[in-house]
Amino acid sequence: MRTFEDRFIVTPYLFSCESFAYIDEPLYYWRKRKVSSSRKPRSELMEIVENLFIRQKQALMDKNLYSCYQDNLEVGKIDLIRCAIERNIVSNCSKQEKLFFASQILTKENREIVLKHRKQLQGKFGKFIICVCFLNSKWLLVKGKEWISRIRPNKINENAFD
Repeated sequence: MRTFEDRFIVTPYLFSCESFAYIDEPLYYWRKRKVSSSRKPRSELMEIVENLFIRQKQALMDKNLYSCYQDNLEVGKIDLIRCAIERNIVSNCSKQEKLFFASQILTKENREIVLKHRKQLQGKFGKFIICVCFLNSKWLLVKGKEWISRIRPNKINENAFD
């Protein structure tokens, strides 16, 4: 799972374009390897997510589009939170590290966003996130590792909210 570098670039480019075209076929393929460093936990991952969210929000505000796309931006952040959970909580790191990652994920803002959009989170993983955010439980998030792993075995980088 990458660290969202392309998401930092795409939004500013789209907003600076006068026009663009969409090609409905892949131009490259990204392979996931079991030994990839992109599967290892990263302590700064939620900081990256927060920075990306702030930059995208500012880009929308600069174009006076934030009120129109606020919900889309927030749902996109939930997907980034899912990625952080898959990478940092469902990993082979210590319980203390997982509790640290859980505290980064379960900020007041993130919990409010998840609970605001709970109707859109229909899958098992989505329901789990809602429960964790409602209870504000780092313990449940960390202990849910085995449950998450069973729901999503080897499904890194796919939408958990289907």
